[in-house]
Amino acid sequence: MKRFLRCMLCALLILTIVVLPAMPAASASSKIKIMKVTGKDVRLRSGPGDYDVIAKLSNGTKVFYSGSNKKGFYKVTTLGGSTGYVYKDYLSLVETVSKSSVYKAKSKAVFYRRATTGSTKITSVSKGGYLIVSKKSGKWAYARTMSGKYGYVQLSKIKKAF
Repeated sequence: MKRFLRCMLCALLILTIVVLPAMPAASASSKIKIMKVTGKDVRLRSGPGDYDVIAKLSNGTKVFYSGSNKKGFYKVTTLGGSTGYVYKDYLSLVETVSKSSVYKAKSKAVFYRRATTGSTKITSVSKGGYLIVSKKSGKWAYARTMSGKYGYVQLSKIKKAF
């Protein structure tokens, strides 16, 4: 019995030292946070602190948070593609998604009720607009717009954003 326990302990030790470190870990960098602006005319700055103002963001505007936090400023990318810094007190978390699920429209991407162009049109996303893909099948993806509308979109109209 003691010999069996020693063998099991050795096997567990080998597993811990050799096998587990070789396994890929789910890194935080595989996720991206979608945040919304919680103030009126919030300044998007070129750097963390008293830097030039790139743009003013309206209350409710959604942005992607890159994970960089300097001096209380978060590095963000707007849905229009501008990158800059916003003071953390003016942002709140909407959700965290996998970076691999975030797509951009290569051209106007129409959302349909079913996976066929003959189906009812729900909405569309302009070229450069973002969408979140939850499932792909054949030439179609089931996705949602950043405003929360769901539907099927042609894969040929979208590309990975990150």
